Amino acid sequence: MSNFFQIKEDGSRDSSDFDQPPTARELESHSKEYFQSWLRRREWLLRKVNRLEYVDRTTLKCTLSYDVDLLRFRDISKIIQLVHGQNRSRMLLPLDVMDNRPYMTNELESCWKHQMCLATRRETARFVTFLFFGFLATRYENAHMNVFSNLNDSRAKEMYDSFLSGPAKDFDKNMFIVLGYVNKTELEKGEEVALKEMSALENVATWLRDSTFVLLSAPVDKTSRTRIKFSFSTNRKETSRNWFDKFGITASSVLLPGASNNDDDDLGTHVRFMVPTGMRVDDVKYESDGKEISVVRVEKSVSVRWNGEVVSIYAPPSLSLPNFDMRIYMNPKREIFTIPAFVACLVSYLVGRLVLWWILSTSADGHGARLINDFPGQAVTPVAALIPAFIASCVIVVREHEKLSFALGFRRSLLAVGAVSSVIFSVVLDLGLSDNGAGTKILVVLLIYTALQLGLFLFFLFDISRVEFWRRKASNLNGRIAFYVAIGVIVWIAMCTRSIMMML
Repeated sequence: MSNFFQIKEDGSRDSSDFDQPPTARELESHSKEYFQSWLRRREWLLRKVNRLEYVDRTTLKCTLSYDVDLLRFRDISKIIQLVHGQNRSRMLLPLDVMDNRPYMTNELESCWKHQMCLATRRETARFVTFLFFGFLATRYENAHMNVFSNLNDSRAKEMYDSFLSGPAKDFDKNMFIVLGYVNKTELEKGEEVALKEMSALENVATWLRDSTFVLLSAPVDKTSRTRIKFSFSTNRKETSRNWFDKFGITASSVLLPGASNNDDDDLGTHVRFMVPTGMRVDDVKYESDGKEISVVRVEKSVSVRWNGEVVSIYAPPSLSLPNFDMRIYMNPKREIFTIPAFVACLVSYLVGRLVLWWILSTSADGHGARLINDFPGQAVTPVAALIPAFIASCVIVVREHEKLSFALGFRRSLLAVGAVSSVIFSVVLDLGLSDNGAGTKILVVLLIYTALQLGLFLFFLFDISRVEFWRRKASNLNGRIAFYVAIGVIVWIAMCTRSIMMML
C-alpha cells in the first residue's frame, strides 16, 4: 500500500487536506507527477463514450462513460493523495476536460456508489495548480531552471486562489515575473523572446481557468478497473423551423454543431446520438458554414456510422481535424402515425363515398329530394364513420417525444380535421335521413365530406411514398415528389368533379 500515498524523498508522508491550497513543498515534490499522469491519460483512460439524447428543442442529455485502468493510473502517478483516519485514503481521479461547464448534473455511477462524488471547486483548483506547476517543471526541464526556487507557500496560495476565483488584472504577468519565468527588463523593452514566453504562459493559465475539469473524488481500494458514467444536461441551439418540414414535404432534421470537435485533444472520443423515440434516421449529411461538404472529405478524418436508431462518430485525438457540422435527417416511424392515419382516412372516404353513391343512385321526387326508404345501411353508417374518428383521436392524443410531435406538425392538425368531420358527418347523416329523404343540403355535406377525406387519404399516401423514396435514396427525389403531388391534385380534382356531375 505504500505506493498509494504521497511519499517524499526522505520517506515522510504528506497528508494535507484536499480543500487547502498546496504548499510549495508539495508542488515541488508532486506537480511533475500530476502533469505526467495527465499527459499519459491514454495509457490508463482506455475509452471514452459521449452519449447524446435529444430531450427537447433546447436541451440535450449527455452521458459520458469512462473505462479506467486504475492499476495503470496508480503506477504512472504514484500520487494517491490523501490519508484520512483509520487508514482510509482517497484520490482525485481526473476523468475529462470540457470547454463548457455542464448546466446540471443528473447522475454519477461507478463501482464505489455513494462513496464517491465529483470534486469540489477547491479540490479542482488544487489539482489545476499542480497541473500548472507540473507544466512549468516540464517546460523548463531542459533549460536547467529550477521553477520552484522563488516559490513559497504564500505565492503558491496566490496562484491557487487565482484558479479558484479568477485573477486580478495583470496577476499572471506580475506573478511570472516574481517567480523568475520572464525577465522584467526584457519584457518592458518589448523583446520578442520575453513577449513570446509571457504569452505562452498566460495562454496555459487562461486555458486551465476556462476549462472545466471533471474530477472524481473516490476511495482508494483494490479496484483494478472500473467503468464510470457521468450524466448531465446541456443547452443546444435551436435551428430555424423549416416550413417544408412542418407541412410534411421534407424530412425533419437535427443539426449537431461541431460534430467533429473533440474537447479532449489527448483522447479519442466516441459520440453516439440517440434518435428520439418514434423517429428513425434516414440520412446523414455534413455541413461547413451552412453548406454541404463531401462525404469523402469527412471520412478521411473521422469515422461516422449510423442506422435507424443511433448515429456514431469517432473523433481521433488530433489537432488537425476539419471542423464540420452533422445534419441528421429523420422521419417519424410510419407505424406510429402515418399508417394509422392513412387507414382512418381511407375508411372514412369509403364510407362517405358509399353513402353518396347509394343516395345518388336513387330517384328524385318533384322537389329534387331523393327517397331512400330501402337504404340498408342507414343505421350502421354513422357507427362506421365514427370508427375512423376514434382511431384518429387515439393517434392524436398519444403521449410522445417532443421531436416526434414537431415532426408530425401539420399532419396532426389534418388528422384532427378528418376526425371532427367524421363526427359531424355521422350526426348530419343520422338527423338528415330520419325522414327517409336526402335533400340538396345533405348531398352538399356528403360531397364536402368525401372531398375532404379523399384529400387526406391522398396526402397520407403521399407521405408514405415520400419517406420510402427518401430511404431508398431515389434519384431526382424532388422531381419525383413534385410529380406525385401533381398526380394527387389531378386525381382529387377529377373525383370531385365526377361527384358534382352526378349530383347535377
